[in-house]
Amino acid sequence: MKKKNIFLILSIILLVLIDQISKILIFNYLKKINSIIIIPKFLSFTYIKNYGAAFGILEGKRAFFIIITIIALFYLIYELFKYKNNKNYSISLVLIISGIIGNFIDRLFLGYVRDFISFKIFEPVFNIADSFIVIGVMIFTIYCLVGDKDESKRKLDK
Repeated sequence: MKKKNIFLILSIILLVLIDQISKILIFNYLKKINSIIIIPKFLSFTYIKNYGAAFGILEGKRAFFIIITIIALFYLIYELFKYKNNKNYSISLVLIISGIIGNFIDRLFLGYVRDFISFKIFEPVFNIADSFIVIGVMIFTIYCLVGDKDESKRKLDK
C-alpha cells in the first residue's frame, strides 16, 4: 500500500478516535449532571441523544440513515483515493469521512448520535464529528469556488 494511502487511512482513524474518545469522556461525566457551563452565556456541554439527522430531522429513521451513510461512505472513499493527490480535496474528504464514520458508529451501536457541544448563539447541539463534516464541507466549498493556483495548473486526475 502506498504511503499516501496509509496516511489518509491513519488520518481518518485518528479523527474518528478523537470524536469517539471525546464522546466517551464527555458522556461519562455528563451522565451525572446532564450539563456543564464552560463559558457562561456562550458555551456549555449538554447531554443530548439525537435520534435524527442534523437538528433532529427525520427522527426515528435509523435504517434510512444507515443505508444512506453506507452509500455515501463508499462514494466518498472512492473519491478520496481517486483524487488523493489533490491536497485540498483530500483534506476535505478526510474530514467529511471521519465525521460520517464517527456519527455512524454511534447510530449503529447505540441507535442515536451523542451530541454535547452547545453554543448559546447557535441553537442546535452538536459533536466533534459534526464539526469535522462542517469544516470539510467548508474547505471543499472554498476549494470549488476559489480553487488552488497550484492544483489548477494540473489535471485533477493526476
